[in-house]
Amino acid sequence: MGDSESTRQCFLVEWYQPDLMESAVEAAIDRLTAPATAARVKLLVALTAPSDETLFGVFSAESVDSVVTVCRQAGWHIDRITTGVWARIGATG
Repeated sequence: MGDSESTRQCFLVEWYQPDLMESAVEAAIDRLTAPATAARVKLLVALTAPSDETLFGVFSAESVDSVVTVCRQAGWHIDRITTGVWARIGATG
């Protein structure tokens, strides 16, 4: 791959969505896929907290700007983004 893992960071994105349903989450992920691939942004995991009406996404990218751009292109306004997140997806053992 052309991009070095050492230049990539993780970002936690939060979207507040009233009446959050699984189908809406699936649609959001589908809309994020094409722009993310083009911008070399990777959605590592998506989590929902329906009781808080919140969808969380952890992205790997070279910059916060690329994550914001991908989300905008997918039609999702970011309510909050946290930089410098460390993510370990999957357990060993």
